[in-house]
Amino acid sequence: MANSTDPLARNVRGTNPQNLLEAITRKKVYETLYWKEKCFAVSAESLVDLAMDLKTCGGLCAGKHKASEFLCLTLKLLQIQPETEIVLEFITNENHKYIRLLGAFYLRLVGKPVDVYRYLEPLLYDYRRIRYKNSRGVCEVKHVDELVNDLLCKDNFCDVVLPRIPRRPALEGAGHLMPKTGRLDLFNKTLIVRDNLGANPIHRASQGNAKQRPISKAECSGARDHSQGHLLPDDNEETGRGASAWSNLRDAFGDPSFVKKERSANVEIEPRPKKPRTKMQNES
Repeated sequence: MANSTDPLARNVRGTNPQNLLEAITRKKVYETLYWKEKCFAVSAESLVDLAMDLKTCGGLCAGKHKASEFLCLTLKLLQIQPETEIVLEFITNENHKYIRLLGAFYLRLVGKPVDVYRYLEPLLYDYRRIRYKNSRGVCEVKHVDELVNDLLCKDNFCDVVLPRIPRRPALEGAGHLMPKTGRLDLFNKTLIVRDNLGANPIHRASQGNAKQRPISKAECSGARDHSQGHLLPDDNEETGRGASAWSNLRDAFGDPSFVKKERSANVEIEPRPKKPRTKMQNES
């Protein structure tokens, strides 16, 4: 009776929830010592304590002859079928990454396609490292977003065949999902809003100067740096049209401290000291 499904559990995809795992996989889970000792008479509340003790994530290990603890708890979730609120608490839990993956895996097995994309896509921004136990029983380093992407895009996860769901573009075309917005799109929208509000000082200064009278060549005549080709104010004209043109350029684009000033023509260059002649040079 310990391996039977809860009598109050509803069918998922027209079948017993435990049938979402293959018969050979279920048999290996039932023969696991962890299932016999820890998963007997477990409720939804006591399963949380077992999930908090998870240290690895994986499917069948030891040459695919032994089921991992992660797979045992997944089958137990299918067996007791907890409430949707409990599963969502698993997924939104930011303190325990293995509980989050356990809830995401269960939702991928039993959830509707729209709910799968809606609740699993935010996990793509979780970059924490995970110990993933492969089929040889060796732990590999993976990340939460990598495993969640496998849940959304691949047909197999932890040696379990996932139910087929429509691709995201198909759901977007049917109007069930909004177009996906990444963080880069949000960042670009934020920059556009800031520019429209005038929060960018360079953009605001350039817009303010664009509304003024354009600067003519006569205003900046005699104000060129021949070494760099940048416009500079006239040294003899501290006030006037040249200085105002320079102030407008400085306000719009910042103070170009990299511009080098020309050397003064009055700088005296000291003569280079002569080296004393050696004895061999004197004889020659």
